[in-house]
Amino acid sequence: MRTAKSAIIFSLSLFLLVSLTTHAAEKKPAWLQPEVLKSAVAINMTDEQKPKFQNAITVYLTDFQKSFKKIITGRDTSGMERKIKRMNKRLKKKMDGAMAEFLSKEQMPKYEVYRDALIKAMKP
Repeated sequence: MRTAKSAIIFSLSLFLLVSLTTHAAEKKPAWLQPEVLKSAVAINMTDEQKPKFQNAITVYLTDFQKSFKKIITGRDTSGMERKIKRMNKRLKKKMDGAMAEFLSKEQMPKYEVYRDALIKAMKP
């Protein structure tokens, strides 16, 4: 009885340890990386700008994901890296335009730091 109880406790402890280790090893999404978050805060947006910013980022990330999937699953696998760079450049310009509509001239350089940190964090 005592051996069975010890085995159960050991198994549960091992399970808990593995679960916690696995959870700690999981990487946070790019937009939740510390550098990305710091640079977002540094933009110093107003309450009115924050939802617009969030929407522009969501559109960029959604479009990036769709375009990336389309390139990866397409028939023509030649020049994938070039296609991904071109796609990202196009999406980046689109996001820059959206941000320029509501961010001030003083905020734009700080946004560019954010954008570059986000893109860097997205790379594997």
